[in-house]
Amino acid sequence: MSWSRRRFLALSAVPLAGCGFTPLYGEGSAARNLQGRIRVDVLAGRFGFDLRERLVTRLGPPSNPSFNLKVRTTSEQDSRAIRADNTTSRFTLSILAEFQVIERATGAQVFQDTAQAFTAYSAVASAFATREAEADAFNRLATTLADQIVLRLATTAEVWAT
Repeated sequence: MSWSRRRFLALSAVPLAGCGFTPLYGEGSAARNLQGRIRVDVLAGRFGFDLRERLVTRLGPPSNPSFNLKVRTTSEQDSRAIRADNTTSRFTLSILAEFQVIERATGAQVFQDTAQAFTAYSAVASAFATREAEADAFNRLATTLADQIVLRLATTAEVWAT
């Protein structure tokens, strides 16, 4: 690496140090301290299973949980494209997740928020292929919603996870 490139990289980090920037999952951060401290309640159905699995993967398996995470989802499915023979060829799915964090020791709600995601899938002549496309769409939504929930928990943990 050339001297000018090293100097550029060193100097480009200086403004970040002065603005109070700290990594979200840095050593000793509230977000990092959440790992293994949140027990995700069981959710019903295949979508609930996928959502919970992704949340547990991102939050870490609870070793000594201090909090419970309760999630309630509502979904909507709309027909978006209709063929000349009056059959639907495209669907959109939208899921709203309302979640709350409950402190286990007191039973008090310490945080609540919502997350929403949407996706689409195509219906084809094969019923099996259409069902698989729908299942894949729900799986993508579970991943997206879990990632949104974890990000919101991590960015607000400093306020409620003391």
